[in-house]
Amino acid sequence: MQTVIFSMTFLAAADMLFLDAEFWKQVPPSEPYRVILSDVRDKLYNTRERARHLLASGFSEIQEEATFTDVEQVCKVKTVVFI
Repeated sequence: MQTVIFSMTFLAAADMLFLDAEFWKQVPPSEPYRVILSDVRDKLYNTRERARHLLASGFSEIQEEATFTDVEQVCKVKTVVFI
């Protein structure tokens, strides 16, 4: 039960964050670290939304190329950022 409550709280916080205009602010190209992370942010958002659509209706207009499809893709970005 505690896990369910935590998950619901986490999802509610994530929804609020995605609705925040500051979160989606354009990142200046003079800040390469933030540029990479903004791409990760966008891909994570697309991954989440595609999963929601697929679970709800079995179809999503979000292309698979715009999402993370396995853990290795996320790890690859993490490696690039922290090297």
